[in-house]
Amino acid sequence: MTTTVTTAQTGPLTANGVTPLPFTFQSISIAEIGVTRNGVVQVGGYTVTRNADGTGSVTPTTSWGSDTIIIYSAPTYQQPTGFNKFGAFYPDQFNAPIDRIARSVLALKSSTVSLPPGTSRINKIAGWDAGGNPTSYPSSGITGTPGPTGDGVSTFSALAGVNGADGDAAFLTEGLRGGTFVYRAGNYTSLVTADPLQGIYVATTADPTGALGAWVRQVDEDIKPQWYGTLGNGTTDDTATLQAAIDANPGKAILLTKGSYRITVSIKINSRVTLDFEPGATLLLATQNMNGIEIGNGTEAVRNATFGTVINNPSFNPAAGVAASTTGSCLYRNYVAFCDVNNMQVFGRDGVTTKLFNGVYDYRATECDTQNMVVQYVLNNGVHCKGDGTTPGRTVDCNYDNARITDVGANGIFIDEGCAGLGFYRPIVYGVGAGGWGIRMNCTPGPNGQNFFIDTPDMEKGIFLERGQKAMVHGGWIGASMGLGLHIGAGADGCDVSCSFTQSKVLIEGSHNTISGGEIVGDSATAGADGLTIAGANTTIAAGVKIRQWLGNGIAWGAVKPTGVLIGALNYTNNGTDIAPVTGFTLANGPVIAQGNTDKGRTGTAAATLALPITVPFMQVTGATAITTIPLRGVGSRVTLQAGTGGISLATGGNLILPATPLAITAFNTVSLLSDGSNWFFDGKSF
Repeated sequence: MTTTVTTAQTGPLTANGVTPLPFTFQSISIAEIGVTRNGVVQVGGYTVTRNADGTGSVTPTTSWGSDTIIIYSAPTYQQPTGFNKFGAFYPDQFNAPIDRIARSVLALKSSTVSLPPGTSRINKIAGWDAGGNPTSYPSSGITGTPGPTGDGVSTFSALAGVNGADGDAAFLTEGLRGGTFVYRAGNYTSLVTADPLQGIYVATTADPTGALGAWVRQVDEDIKPQWYGTLGNGTTDDTATLQAAIDANPGKAILLTKGSYRITVSIKINSRVTLDFEPGATLLLATQNMNGIEIGNGTEAVRNATFGTVINNPSFNPAAGVAASTTGSCLYRNYVAFCDVNNMQVFGRDGVTTKLFNGVYDYRATECDTQNMVVQYVLNNGVHCKGDGTTPGRTVDCNYDNARITDVGANGIFIDEGCAGLGFYRPIVYGVGAGGWGIRMNCTPGPNGQNFFIDTPDMEKGIFLERGQKAMVHGGWIGASMGLGLHIGAGADGCDVSCSFTQSKVLIEGSHNTISGGEIVGDSATAGADGLTIAGANTTIAAGVKIRQWLGNGIAWGAVKPTGVLIGALNYTNNGTDIAPVTGFTLANGPVIAQGNTDKGRTGTAAATLALPITVPFMQVTGATAITTIPLRGVGSRVTLQAGTGGISLATGGNLILPATPLAITAFNTVSLLSDGSNWFFDGKSF
C-alpha cells in the first residue's frame, strides 16, 4: 500500500443521526481509528469499516444528532517487524513497516499546532483564541486589561492596584521578581497572610486580606527566592527574603540559582521542603557564631513537620570580614528524622583565615543521611554527632557517606554522648589539628553509645575509640607518621578493627576488643618503637595481622598486664623483637600465643639463657653450654628443641622443670617443653 494523503484526520464533519461518516486518510488497522464528538474523545459508541486502501467510515451505534465529529488516526508508534538475514525478502516485509512509519508521521503532523509568528510573540502572553487555536495577548492582560499600560505592570504596588476579574492575567516586570499572575476569585486570606513578601500571592489594595481573591503567580517550576526579593549579590542581606520563601512554601521545591546569598541569621526549616542549590549558589555566613541552616527547633511538632526534608548541593562560606566563630555550624539538624543532605560543600576560610566553626552538627537526629560532603577549613569538627543521653533523644541510624574533611581544628568526625547505629562510609580526613583525631568516639557504653560502622577510612590522623561499644572499623588506610593510628581506650569494648596502619602505632587499653586482618607497619628507623601495645586490655584478640618494621617490639605489653589475651596466626617481619617477653603474668592471666609466622631464624647457639624468639616454635640448637632458661611465652605454649651435631644439655636452676638434671639430648633428637606462663615443663622427648 502506498501513502497518497497528507493528513491523518478527517473533519470537522457534521453528524446526521446514525449515518456513516467517511474518513479519507489511510489507516493501518481498525484499532488505530479514533473519534472526537464536540471535542470529547469517544470510547466506543461506534463501529469502523475499513477499505482495502486504508480509508473507510465510522458508523454511530446511537444517534449523534448534528454534533461536530473529527475522525483521526492514533497509531501505537511501535515497530513490531523484525528482519533477519536468512531466506528471501518479499515486498510486504518492507511495505508494512514503511507504511507504519508514514502513518505515524502524518498522525504527529496532524496533531501539531502552529504558533503565531515570532515577531507577534515578543513580550506577550501565550493563550488560546475562541476557536481553540494558539495566539498571543498583550502582557497587560488576556481579558480586562489589568495593567495600567499595554506593556504589563512594573511593580507589585501597581499590580495590587488593579481589581481583576477571575481569570484575568498580568505580566509583572519588576526585575527578578517578575512573572505571570492570574487573578483568582475566592477566599485567599490564609495564603496571603502566609506570604507577606508577595512572592506568589498578591492581594489587591481594595481587598488587602485577600478575602475576595488575589493575584496568583503562575508556577510551573521550583520556587525561586528571587520572587520574594532575594538578590544573591553577596552584599545585600538576603536572610528575611530567603526565610520568607521557605516559610511560605511548605512541601515544595525551592531553588537557589547561581549567586552569593549573604545571611546574618540562621535560615530555619520548620516544615518539609526540598531546598536545591544550583552550581555556584552559596550561603555567605555574615555573623560570628551563627548556624547556616537549621532543620528543626527541638520540638516534636516540628520534628514531624520536617520529616522528609531534602537539601541538595548546599555550599557555605564565611562572608568577607566576619569574625572567627567559637560556636555554630554550617548545617544544624536539631531533633529531626529522615532529613537528608546531598553534595554539601563547606569552605570555612575568608581569604587565608579560617572563620567557621563546625561543618555538620547533628543533635538528636534519626535516620538522616548525608551523602558526598566536603568540609575544608573549620575551627572545630567536620562532623559532630550528639544526643541528650536518653534513648528517645539519641542521634541514631544516621549515615555519612563519602565525607572528605580537611584542615580542621579538632576532629574530622566526633561521635559524642548519646549516639548509636551511625555509619561512616569511605571517610577521608587530612589536616587535623594538634590533639585532634580523624575519628573520635566518646560516648557512654550501652544503648545510647554503641554500634558504629566505619568502613574504608583514609586518614593521616588516627581513630580514637575512647568510650563506647561495638565500633567496627573495616578496610581502609591510616598513616599517622609514627603517632597513634588507633587508640582503643579503657572505656571502649566490643570493638573490631581490621585496617592497614602505616607508620602508625596501635594501643589497646579497653577489654573485649579485636584487631584482625590488615597490617601494622613501622618506619624501620625509630629506635625502640613498638607496633601493637596491649595494656590492661582483658580478653583482647589479635589475629591474622601482619606486623613489620618495628625496631622495638612488634607486640608489647603495658604496665598493667591484661588477662585472657589471645594472639594467633600473625605474621612478623623485620621487627627488633616480634613479641616482648611475657613476664609479670600468672597462670591465671597469661596470654595464649598460638602459631604464627616469623622471619626469625630457627637455628641457635646453646647458652644459659637460650635466645629463643617467642614466635619461633621450633629451633635446632648447637653447643655444649647447658641451657637453664628459655624466654617465657603464653600459658599453654609449647616449644620443641632439636639437638644439633654433638648434642645439647638442659639443666635446672632457671625456669626449666625437668625429670632429671642435666638432661642430655643426643644429636638430632628432640625435646618438647610446655609453659604455664612462669616455667617450662618437660613434655616428652624423641628418644
